[in-house]
Amino acid sequence: MSEARDPEEVQRQLAELKQWVAGQPQLPNDLGDNLLTRFLHSCYYDLERAKTAINLFCTIRLNSPELLNNRDPESEKIQKTLKIVNLAQLKISGNRNLWIWQLNDPGLERYDFVQMPVSSSSAPTRGC
Repeated sequence: MSEARDPEEVQRQLAELKQWVAGQPQLPNDLGDNLLTRFLHSCYYDLERAKTAINLFCTIRLNSPELLNNRDPESEKIQKTLKIVNLAQLKISGNRNLWIWQLNDPGLERYDFVQMPVSSSSAPTRGC
């Protein structure tokens, strides 16, 4: 795991990352500070890795909107998916969790392979 970071260094890296994003025409310019900071943190404050992750995230979001958009947990599509599965989350340690999914309806005509991870994941819903 990453060690505690000097807040001034994080702000410097955030400013550099924002400047880089502004110069990338394929990326939206409204990626907020919180999202960019999450990319930095997730990549252990390695700027090059964060840039790669942002590019991949935005590319996937653009090319596969069905995976990352329309994620209202009250929507009919997600409610349908949640009715045919049992989900359990076990805390392992720190921020680590183990998710267990079990289909409780064996009829595959009701199961939507793409909708399942969309219904149960916590991918960011803003930006890109």
